[in-house]
Amino acid sequence: MASPDVAGVRFSGTEWERLQQLSKSAEMSMSEFVRNHLGKVSVRNRNDERKQVAMLNRINANLNMIKYWKKFEYQATREKDTATFR
Repeated sequence: MASPDVAGVRFSGTEWERLQQLSKSAEMSMSEFVRNHLGKVSVRNRNDERKQVAMLNRINANLNMIKYWKKFEYQATREKDTATFR
């Protein structure tokens, strides 16, 4: 018989109590509960999310700068047009 792989995991006190409560309410051992839910948990890659947010912030800054330039260009053109009508 092959020996099962074992993973040592550290839990905080509140995490441990929560795991005990959940496994008891599901009428499973804690090991069964963890194995049963292992495939149902999705893990988000937060590093990718940080990169995406940084990229969106750069795009936003660029759009704001374009808006500023257009506003400045519009005001300069308007001043030039009103000066010719005076």
